Amino acid sequence: MNFFEKFFLARLERKLSRTSGAVVTGIPGGVVWPDRDYENFAKETYMKNVIAFRCISIIARSAASVPWKLFKHIDEKKNEAVENHYINAILKRPNPRESFTTLVESIISYLGMAGNSFVEKVSLSAGMNGGEIRELYSLRPDRFKINADKEGQISGYTYHVNGTEVKYDVDLITGRCDILHLKTFHPLNDFWGMSPTEPAAVSVDTHNSSNMWNKNLIENEARPGLIYIFDGSIGDKEYKRLSNLLKTTREGSDNVGKSMIVEGKVKDVKPYGFSPTEMDWLKSNLELARNICNIWGVPPQIVGIPDTNTYSNYQEARQAFWEETVMFYLCLLKDEFNHWFFSDQVKDQGLFVNFLLDNVPAFAAKRDKVWERVEKASFLKVNEKREAVEYEEAEGGDVILVPATMLPLGMESETNTDEKDEQAVQKLIEQGYTREEAEMALGLLTEETK
Repeated sequence: MNFFEKFFLARLERKLSRTSGAVVTGIPGGVVWPDRDYENFAKETYMKNVIAFRCISIIARSAASVPWKLFKHIDEKKNEAVENHYINAILKRPNPRESFTTLVESIISYLGMAGNSFVEKVSLSAGMNGGEIRELYSLRPDRFKINADKEGQISGYTYHVNGTEVKYDVDLITGRCDILHLKTFHPLNDFWGMSPTEPAAVSVDTHNSSNMWNKNLIENEARPGLIYIFDGSIGDKEYKRLSNLLKTTREGSDNVGKSMIVEGKVKDVKPYGFSPTEMDWLKSNLELARNICNIWGVPPQIVGIPDTNTYSNYQEARQAFWEETVMFYLCLLKDEFNHWFFSDQVKDQGLFVNFLLDNVPAFAAKRDKVWERVEKASFLKVNEKREAVEYEEAEGGDVILVPATMLPLGMESETNTDEKDEQAVQKLIEQGYTREEAEMALGLLTEETK
């Protein structure tokens, strides 16, 4: 096959959207940079705002605390854990510097801050084990740029660090690459995800400003300031001298409680106070904190903010947090990892990775209710109960177990009648009758049945 045949065959095999060509119109060189400042996002949220930090941190650490395992699909009802496989080593130690828990925390943290997260895989390039993954790394999203061709398809990624560039090519037919780009939905960008910091920016900035205002107020003895009333006007020299004196002796936490002597024509000195509306900053600050929590999908109770309008207790809030927020990130990682880890040939073998929720404390109460409900279902077979709680079938489990005291309707009365008849027969036998004569006398035995 010559070059032209390969070129036209590749063009036929590529699946192109009819609108993809318009996506990169106006982008010089086909390079797509993120349109927001990631460094500012990181500083204003994760590094500066305590509520945003806690929200991003608790999501990432919760998702990272869940263990992962490699499975093989057997049939519709059965998946079998695979022990001897190179993926198991990756799920324990993805690279010499990090554990898998640390890697997942980094991936989810970048998603929470920037809306984008990049993972690099290092695979064997040759030999009988060629293509097998040996290491995984989480890379900073602000160091990447996306390369797109004229038809709007991503052709590669470029990583910039310390003045050098590392390029990663994308297979235009299969879309496979050594870089996995995870991103959130962005309504106005086809290549980059939207950071949750964007809708949270106003609340985060206002919350930061409120905390700085409170800090400055504390440094000024929790008082807004003093009013100096002079008997007549003062000159510029005296005014500057008083201003410098106030800065050096009254402002700052180091000067709290210190006395000050003022010379000149001071008639009166008195503090001015805040109005009740101005002093209501604490209530507003709590409302800002709740807004920040809502943007990241974290119930306020989880981060220690009182909120009596949504969940009745901490347990309900924690369960909702896992079901509505953490599970999304876990499912996203599962789908993307399974597509990225395995080739089509390996997928045909039924191999896949999945997270395990058996030991998650947030689901303990819900799991107990399921077990209790299944245990009380007397109409289910043993194997049906095991399947309902995600256990494998047991040999001889296709039976329904009931308590020994339980009898079908009508059997109890029939048993009682038989016992009474037998007692009557025994009494006649004691009087000298044979069993046959006794049964004949009681009507239990007739000539026909005899």
